[in-house]
Amino acid sequence: MKHIKQRKNECFITVLAMLSDTDVNKIIADAQIITPTQHSWSDYLSSSAPKPDDDAHMVFRALARKYAPYLVDHCGPASVKEVAEKKLYLTCAEFERKTARGKGAVIMVSRFLSRPGAHIAAYENGLIYCSDQDGPMTAREYYKFLATQTILCPFAVIPEF
Repeated sequence: MKHIKQRKNECFITVLAMLSDTDVNKIIADAQIITPTQHSWSDYLSSSAPKPDDDAHMVFRALARKYAPYLVDHCGPASVKEVAEKKLYLTCAEFERKTARGKGAVIMVSRFLSRPGAHIAAYENGLIYCSDQDGPMTAREYYKFLATQTILCPFAVIPEF
């Protein structure tokens, strides 16, 4: 997998590009054909009351259907409150085990109800390709980075198969 740096608020689009080995500008162009608005996956997932029929949800589902069909059911809103209350966050060991083989996506949300946020990264064979980092990291390094330098924690690993 080739690491691609994202532009502001383009983690979902960049992850689709990495997972499908497609030029990110082509995916952005496809999104702009659907709607000219630039959508932020992070803002959408962390909003207090995201709607499943929201315009962003439609765009992300259409892009996922074309570039990474296994992510179609994971384009919807993730509630930081629900993840925190149900204690769905992955431990480092779980995270390493789930990302050790194959490729797919890692979905993260904030650990803090007062500071909602969301992010998505790609993974392949134990390496995490986070589009806002300079290059891939091992799953353990990435988990440590999240725990010490961000408000995010992984709660879902979606494999390609």
